[in-house]
Amino acid sequence: MRTKAQTITDWRSRGLILTSKEEGVEILNRYLNSTHCEKCGNKYKSTRDRHMDHSHDIHGKYGYFRNILCQGCNLKRCKIYKNNTSGYLGIFKQIDKTCTQGFYWVFRVTLNGKRKRIKASTNNDWLIEYAEQWKKDNNYNN
Repeated sequence: MRTKAQTITDWRSRGLILTSKEEGVEILNRYLNSTHCEKCGNKYKSTRDRHMDHSHDIHGKYGYFRNILCQGCNLKRCKIYKNNTSGYLGIFKQIDKTCTQGFYWVFRVTLNGKRKRIKASTNNDWLIEYAEQWKKDNNYNN
């Protein structure tokens, strides 16, 4: 069984910004005691249906806690970017003359209607592996 500290550390590694240790404990307690989605009001189907939602705003509010959501409401906030010039949905080629090979690959998603670059690399295979792990970590199902 995971400890509270492990859960908070995991959330931080996924991008949650906390202003204090107490804030992390407060959010975790709210998460553990939550029985209904704070957006749609539906009861969680299981504990795996419950998600800590945080902002992914590229304009300075990145990472701050918002709500405890069901998986459906959490996924409505996120869509994989449709351009897939790499042959993998969400990864596309970005031309850049300063790179040795003349381009790099970008993994991009749409969060709350805004495009967000998640990761970029000159190694397409590595970026595809990263994107797969990101989808698992963020409970994204196509």
